Amino acid sequence: MCSFFLKKMQQHPSIFFFQVPELYKLLLSSSAEHYKQEREWILTLISEGLIEAMDYNILQNRSGIKLLLSLFPTCMVDKVTRRLILNTLKAAVQMRSVAHDLFYRMNLHSWIASVIDNPLLSSWEQCYLGQIYSILIASEREHYRRASSEILGHKHETARACTRITACKILSTMESLKDMPTALENLRSIRSVIDMKWRPKRRKILHAEEVEDRL
Repeated sequence: MCSFFLKKMQQHPSIFFFQVPELYKLLLSSSAEHYKQEREWILTLISEGLIEAMDYNILQNRSGIKLLLSLFPTCMVDKVTRRLILNTLKAAVQMRSVAHDLFYRMNLHSWIASVIDNPLLSSWEQCYLGQIYSILIASEREHYRRASSEILGHKHETARACTRITACKILSTMESLKDMPTALENLRSIRSVIDMKWRPKRRKILHAEEVEDRL
């Protein structure tokens, strides 16, 4: 296996630091003999290499997340591939700035709601999607709570409304799997985030006299 990929790298000795090497060629491999190994190798590289926001930006230079989302619910992929895609998504949503981009621009919350009841998915995969959704909306709520109300306006209300709509599908699926501990944890977490405040925190404005007193 290693010799196979070393041979591949020798064919392209130049390294481009701002794109995932051979992303399309390996992920959508046409090799009749090595297509599974090639796909799993590149997905493992992506999921384990997604450590900070810059890694996400590099992946997005080739529309990597959009490609993974479109590939995930199809019959072209097996359980190993889906697991690696889920690992990548979980790694991404654990970074707050990336999670906001996935929620706001990539509409990841709606995508999860649309695929979670796919008959191709196992109960474990559905729970994993529920966990990713839970982390995503918790991070998005935290984004708005930390932001300035003057800049955001009423965007937090829109985000919360979108979350409430998509959460119905997620909660319904988790209810059907509530004999699994992860599903129960997802239920509690999602309901908790929805019920919490989303508007930006009010910051106390100190008058000049109060500032002087503190000094």
